[in-house]
Amino acid sequence: AFTACQSHVQNIKWNLFNGVPEYSDSTFPGDDFSINLDIVQFQFSAGREFIEDKLSLGLGISIVRGDLDYTMVTLRDNPLDPSLVNTPFSLIPEATSQDGFGWGVGLKLGALWKPSEKLSIGAAFSPKSTITVKGDAFFQINLPNDPATHQANEFDLLAGQDEFYFTNGTVLRINSEFETEIVVPASISGGLAFRASDRLTITLDGEFTLWSQFKGFDFRYTSFDTINVPGNAPPLVTALAQTSNLSEPVEWGDATRVMLGVDYALKSYVNVLGGLAFDQSPTSVRSTRPQFIDNGDKVITSLGVAFQLSQWNLSWMSNITFQPDLTVSELTDIDGDGHSDNLPGDISGERYVTAVELAYRF
Repeated sequence: AFTACQSHVQNIKWNLFNGVPEYSDSTFPGDDFSINLDIVQFQFSAGREFIEDKLSLGLGISIVRGDLDYTMVTLRDNPLDPSLVNTPFSLIPEATSQDGFGWGVGLKLGALWKPSEKLSIGAAFSPKSTITVKGDAFFQINLPNDPATHQANEFDLLAGQDEFYFTNGTVLRINSEFETEIVVPASISGGLAFRASDRLTITLDGEFTLWSQFKGFDFRYTSFDTINVPGNAPPLVTALAQTSNLSEPVEWGDATRVMLGVDYALKSYVNVLGGLAFDQSPTSVRSTRPQFIDNGDKVITSLGVAFQLSQWNLSWMSNITFQPDLTVSELTDIDGDGHSDNLPGDISGERYVTAVELAYRF
């Protein structure tokens, strides 16, 4: 069989603050924080019955496509001599965006046991897989506009030197290429299906996902160019523009999901699907970040429809996620760089997601 489905999706945008007027260009390109992550699996599956009408084993190999659009604003340390740096210029805002895609390979092992005509028991295991994503990155670094320091030290006479650029409000705009990895964590799942009648099937499923294997993103940049500074850039400007380290670590825990579903055959070729799920949160308050907001344990309701036309299966499913309000007050430095990595504040909201799956049985 061949199936194509979207296994993971994340789409969040945040605009939380504006720049300060002491920097010549106080605006940032695009959203302050955002992530648009899509993982689609194109899977080829094969199965064999080892005990007639009792036990079957299956293997699925998938080509995995990952698309990542990631933006954020960070604060860089001012590299000038501290005696030349006035408040609030000790930190320099840098806006970045990364847009790329990549491919990986996934594997799934499955087993189906039918102890009776009405009861089926299934289990599946998917090992961890990695998608290498490559693409283009853009940086905007707003250097301080500090006319008092600039004029008092006659930095106009140092045109072309670091002190000139770090006090006259220069805006650096840089293009580069980037590479990172998306880790799709391992999961173990199992379920029961009870055929209550010729039309109605009731299912109970559970899945344990090793989200602790996902450590966030470690961006690596190469081929920096288009530094909009006339002539050769001075050392500190060049170093600031070409040493971006935007590793975004997270600390997640493993999590369990439990699902109760019904499948009702409305017609011989149309099934109506419904479900209720409890989804344990992999995140904690201390690891809540702008790009991966998770309010806690969630309840999910689902409704869908599936069509069977000859060898083709087409299904549509929508779900609503109800999640609790969350108040984050603790600041946490996850990567040990001296700056807080999480996002304090009050967070609330529900999510609505629609998924479409297309399958063809050979």
